[in-house]
Amino acid sequence: MTSIVNEYLRELKFYLTGMDKQEKENVINFYQEILLDSQVKSRPDLINQFGEPKQLARKILANYSINGNYEVDTDVNNGKKKSTKLSTDLQSIKWIILGLASVPLGVPLLIIIFAFMLVLGIFLAVIIGVVLAFFSAAILIMYKAFPLIFGSNWAVGCFYFGSSLAFVILILILVPLIFSVIRFLISLMAKFSKKIGRHVFTENFYKVKDR
Repeated sequence: MTSIVNEYLRELKFYLTGMDKQEKENVINFYQEILLDSQVKSRPDLINQFGEPKQLARKILANYSINGNYEVDTDVNNGKKKSTKLSTDLQSIKWIILGLASVPLGVPLLIIIFAFMLVLGIFLAVIIGVVLAFFSAAILIMYKAFPLIFGSNWAVGCFYFGSSLAFVILILILVPLIFSVIRFLISLMAKFSKKIGRHVFTENFYKVKDR
């Protein structure tokens, strides 16, 4: 009995990737008590009651990202680096999508999430397309300007060159704005995913003992 539970918990811990180490230990300790109290006789009984370790881990991580205020820690040169809000939002979206994929009700909701992501992706593609159009226009105008500057129509060439510089300055202004828009869209996607996840994961799979 104990060996079956320990093996299950080892697999569960392996699949809880990205979770804070202390939080992971708390979750494992909680489920250790639950599994031992369940008095299951075999691994098939354990799987039947709690699901595969990978499936349960996905539900725990989805619940963790929906209900917890957390930062994902990543090892850097054997140390820890605090994640940015952008990476945390991306991790939340990933965990919730995987969690939804592990429950029957989650499949149609995944379609909604992917449709929302498609709309945001199209919007982002349009913005990037506009920037690339400005960049192409700047290159083209600059290409035409240099021969004119060193020729008889130097005044026209200077006008073209000034126009190309204006496009370059516009691009330099737009690039940081685009990154801000990307961060906003990802944050919006994370909030939308969490809202859907709350309707699916009504059972709290992410439980720890009070500290």
